[in-house]
Amino acid sequence: MSLQAGAPVAPETYLERSRLPFPFCPGCGHGRILEALDGALKALGPDPTRVAVVTDIGCVGLADPYLATHTFHGLHGRALTYATGLKLADPGLLVVVLMGDGGAGIGGNHILHAARRDVDLTLLVFDNFNFGMTGGQHSPTTPPGSLTATTPAGSREHPMDLCATVLANGARFAARTTAYDPELVPILADALRHPGFALVDVWELCTAYFARTNRVDARALGARMEALGMASGRMGPSVPEPRPAGPGGATAQGPPPAAATAVATRRGDGPRSDVRHLGLTGRAAEPSFRSVEAGPAVVVVAGAAGQRIRSSAALLAEAATASGLWARQEDDYPVTVQSGHSISAVELRPDPAPAQATDGEPLAAGPPVEGPPVSSRSAVYLLLLAPEALRQRPWAWMEGAGDLWVYGEPGLLDRVPPEVTGHRRPLQVGRMRGRARRQVGLAALAALVHEHPLVPMEALEAVARALKPQERAEEAQEALAAGPGLLDP
Repeated sequence: MSLQAGAPVAPETYLERSRLPFPFCPGCGHGRILEALDGALKALGPDPTRVAVVTDIGCVGLADPYLATHTFHGLHGRALTYATGLKLADPGLLVVVLMGDGGAGIGGNHILHAARRDVDLTLLVFDNFNFGMTGGQHSPTTPPGSLTATTPAGSREHPMDLCATVLANGARFAARTTAYDPELVPILADALRHPGFALVDVWELCTAYFARTNRVDARALGARMEALGMASGRMGPSVPEPRPAGPGGATAQGPPPAAATAVATRRGDGPRSDVRHLGLTGRAAEPSFRSVEAGPAVVVVAGAAGQRIRSSAALLAEAATASGLWARQEDDYPVTVQSGHSISAVELRPDPAPAQATDGEPLAAGPPVEGPPVSSRSAVYLLLLAPEALRQRPWAWMEGAGDLWVYGEPGLLDRVPPEVTGHRRPLQVGRMRGRARRQVGLAALAALVHEHPLVPMEALEAVARALKPQERAEEAQEALAAGPGLLDP
């Protein structure tokens, strides 16, 4: 990229150090990449007022206030469009785009055209193989066989090779490495220096979802590149001679000389996607169980990050559909993912029709966030499991309901406002032992189903047994077994 001559002395850092630490989950690779970007900028020494960093939606978008440069936060997948506009308006500006692998998939067309136009900017992809901010769903770069929220039996698609894609569309510089590579700072500096479009695909770990579910650590990332046939290091026609790799570095393979080679190294002999087994049969599965409760109900599981609230609610919804019910789940949680509240509301109905008020008009959801509609015919069950949830007033979902039940730890039940009427049942969460303690939400649901058979316990047990990996399934089954014991006689 073009750097202005006669720039003032480079600052000691391009980060707002007074605002650190970064808000990412413990062990997340995002912070490492931002530190490396800081190191690369220090190596080049541009005036920070002549640097613009455009961030995409996602966890990477939390970086804005920690950068001592101009920053711009855009729509999901569209960061490159804003960055292109900035560069056209001010060609002397050093423009850097930060985007996750999810944003790269959503905005893939913008990546293609930025490469085709050879726009003078640098795109850093924070590639952790899933949508980390929205619950760990699979992304275009998810490796085959990987477990995610939307591929519980393992992904059957071949991942997108970002480097080969941009090289095939006209880019002259691309690189693939990891957040743990000792050569990361020099690679980023070379990308920033390159006079044209440059993409660096930085593989890293999402410790909230992907790494935990798939048992992946930093040492495994290089092996995954090799297994997928994806070249590592710098590549493209404008790449300088390869440098020797540092200990454990991802650059040992060296760059292919041209785009055609980068494309060829990625392709294997087998099918790229096994579309025959994506579950798209065109018909609904027959119920395996039978629900004994006929009326509509809403279950609100209100806890904190780390209690597996949303995944527990998803198991309830899956057990309901396996029992012939209709289920709908809505979640509320902050963007910090592994801290703060986590609330899931699951609506269970014997038919797909929306709940209606007595005058026939659809009911609006109550505050603080939109939730399933509640009518006087609905039973509402609130499971209150952490103080973080209290600030979100989860009992607002109970307004207008018929039968009200609040379950929770005794100390939390005491903090529910007295105007919230209904039955209250203490849950002795302190009785939980072993691995089951990591599944508080699921244990609380088992206690609820033990007293109110909204779905057969056998259905919950069946979906728990089907979880992967096996350790997760065993942990869930232990939590279900412990649930009824949380209730006092």
